[in-house]
Amino acid sequence: MRRRSILIVALLVAAGCKSSRFGPYTSPAVTGQVIAAETKLPLASVRIIRGTLHRRPGIAGQPKGAELLMEKPPALTDRDGKFYLPSERALTIFRPTGWQFVTLSFSRPGYETFRTNLSISATNIIAGEPMIDAGNILLHPASR
Repeated sequence: MRRRSILIVALLVAAGCKSSRFGPYTSPAVTGQVIAAETKLPLASVRIIRGTLHRRPGIAGQPKGAELLMEKPPALTDRDGKFYLPSERALTIFRPTGWQFVTLSFSRPGYETFRTNLSISATNIIAGEPMIDAGNILLHPASR
């Protein structure tokens, strides 16, 4: 009986540590295309990060432990410069208050990093999932 209780608690803890199809949405899906500002051609392999990196000032070096676990891997644009970031959900007892905006960061060697906030007013619901179409994102060449 004790072993079964421990197993149930471990499963509940593990389920609460990742997004689930049962929890409320905490961030919408985001789609769009990244284009080179000077040529108007699509840019492949642009790194897209949702949110901001939570680094405390004064802490030197690389992130460790839980900081690494909380960081999501970046998305990359395809050869046509298109990208898709899936929506995010959280398994929680209390409903989150929702998002006000989605912060995105776009970076590629040879280009200036571009950061933007997309407002929830641009959110659509497609098949029950919240989604934002970011449209065309222009990246400018880095200053020499």
